[in-house]
Amino acid sequence: MRFFLGTNGPNGFFSYFDQLIDYSNAKDVTIIKGGPGCGKSTYMNIIDEALKMSDAEYIYCSADPKSLDAIVYPEAGIAMVDGTAPHIFEPSYPGAVDSYVNLGNYIKRDELFKLRGEIERIMTDAKTRFCAAARWVKAARHIDESIYERVADSNILSRITKRARALCGAEIPMQKAQPVQIVKRFLSSMTPDGLITFFDTVSENFGRVIALDDNYGLSSNYLKFIVKHSVNSGYKTYVCYSPLHPESGIEHVLIPELDLAIVTNSRARLYSGEPTRHIRLDALVPKEKLRGSRAYLRFLAQTRTAFIDEAAEQLSLARECHGKLEKLYNPYIDFEAVKAMAKAKAENLKSVVKYI
Repeated sequence: MRFFLGTNGPNGFFSYFDQLIDYSNAKDVTIIKGGPGCGKSTYMNIIDEALKMSDAEYIYCSADPKSLDAIVYPEAGIAMVDGTAPHIFEPSYPGAVDSYVNLGNYIKRDELFKLRGEIERIMTDAKTRFCAAARWVKAARHIDESIYERVADSNILSRITKRARALCGAEIPMQKAQPVQIVKRFLSSMTPDGLITFFDTVSENFGRVIALDDNYGLSSNYLKFIVKHSVNSGYKTYVCYSPLHPESGIEHVLIPELDLAIVTNSRARLYSGEPTRHIRLDALVPKEKLRGSRAYLRFLAQTRTAFIDEAAEQLSLARECHGKLEKLYNPYIDFEAVKAMAKAKAENLKSVVKYI
């Protein structure tokens, strides 16, 4: 399954990296440190290819969604994570569970020191781009809030709760179990390629998919009720937050034990698979409430799209900065040593997996 653990949010980078793995089950967590282009993704890919674990969660980078930030094997209790800024990750149980890998040891520092001025200039430029992107994301968030405030009222929210309660009774049976912790993830993230969603995680891993048709931001209220019921019923529940509302805005909910996914489906981000069922939250809004607001809501939606596009443009320029840094670093890194270390770690992890 593919996820993000961070996003370029309204106030800068927002992280759920502290949710990487359930430490009560963790056996081995490798924290990888190193600069741009030092081989962190290469290191993880070599180990992943060697282990071939079927339950892998691939965590991608919001600054470049083709690059890995982490890989988690929940059943085995194994994880690897890029522990460098902005998603700094430090050990919970140093030595007992967590270990460091410092790829900086394979950098020819004397050569890079000569490039210090250029490196500083590029890093400063990238920081400026990230700050600009955050401002545009915050503007888009304000648009979301304006749309929601225009539409939602206590009557609609009450009807949403009733619909959610009915779905819980039909699809999420109570079982005798203690409440479990939720697993926080992002299925969507604000990236240089725009606001993207890994809907393949849903379509390829869940047989039952319920799409909440929602263009007004109502689904988060619905999903909060679902999450509470699912967790209290003892099901491991993946709660996927909105990149524009990362603190509390729930966008999708995945319940693997029930083979059930409940996803938000909107004109801005259509679910790419074939849902088992649609629930039209939009239909809960009375037509008379919309009659005098359609032009205004359409204007807000178009403005939101423009703001998202501007944020993506700034993130694209930041990605170009990162690419320049990688080109500067690459000639001065001993990649053969990095690969050898990864292969050695893979052999070590095979023995860990063998005795689980």
